[in-house]
Amino acid sequence: MALGYRYWRTISIAHSCESALMFYKQVATHVSSKITSTSGQLIQRIRLHDEEEHPTQNNIMIDEDLVQYYQLLADRGDAQAQYGLGQLYYLRDTAFDKALYYFRLAADNGNSNAMAYLGKLYSEKNDYIKQNNLTALQFFQRSAEKGNPMGQAGIGSAFYHGAGIEQNYEKAFKYFQLSADQGYVEGQLMLGIMYYNGEGVKRDYKMAVKWFQAASQSGHALGYFNLGQMHATGTGVLRSCTTATELFKNVAERGKWSSMFIEAYNLYRQGHIEQAFMKYLYLAELGYEIAQSNVAYLLDQMPAEL
Repeated sequence: MALGYRYWRTISIAHSCESALMFYKQVATHVSSKITSTSGQLIQRIRLHDEEEHPTQNNIMIDEDLVQYYQLLADRGDAQAQYGLGQLYYLRDTAFDKALYYFRLAADNGNSNAMAYLGKLYSEKNDYIKQNNLTALQFFQRSAEKGNPMGQAGIGSAFYHGAGIEQNYEKAFKYFQLSADQGYVEGQLMLGIMYYNGEGVKRDYKMAVKWFQAASQSGHALGYFNLGQMHATGTGVLRSCTTATELFKNVAERGKWSSMFIEAYNLYRQGHIEQAFMKYLYLAELGYEIAQSNVAYLLDQMPAEL
């Protein structure tokens, strides 16, 4: 990744878009193969200069405040609050049982998002709940009956993979289309894939580009990755090394190493300036512009410390 950035920005090496493309594509391919969430890993990257002007330190407790607020409403039977509480607990790796409890409460109270989320949880392999494609499909169907795009995409995925139901690309396409038309990112991505592969619909690279663009605009890493592939090969679009490299760079920067932004920021807030500086410096050399800005800020503000 660092070598790709050096070729890209001509740092101590002759500029070569093709070389930058090659290295970024290698990393992006690895990152994309690990993506399990809807949009890939999105780490909050705080620019220290902006942080000093608009401090966010008071937001550290916002999660606990939200939990208490949703708890109050959930105890009163508010289905939306129960769903929100389920989401908050789901984001905590140690509170999955509570997430499942509140998702079920919300689903029983008619919340279609909670139904779809339960479908998602039962359809995926994890350490907390036994995978059950039939149960997942039932939750997706209940959700889709209410017009929920996540539920529609879930049914589309079941038909696409033949999970709990006989594989049927035409029906999968139908449900992904319903989902995508409501702006749901997973539906958009899958339409792009199906148009690209000619699955359940006539192959159409132009339409594939359209839906991959929609998915990328919604923040899906695989939308960026597939667009990068098409621009790198000139499939459905004019070949552009520059565009392909930028797209692959976006995906590459979502790798697990980006979690160092959180580590660096926490060290900075705790006053461990030198340690924070070294982590930001490492990220800066990988090509993260915000990390480069933070290195410059620390050098400018605290030269004696470093």
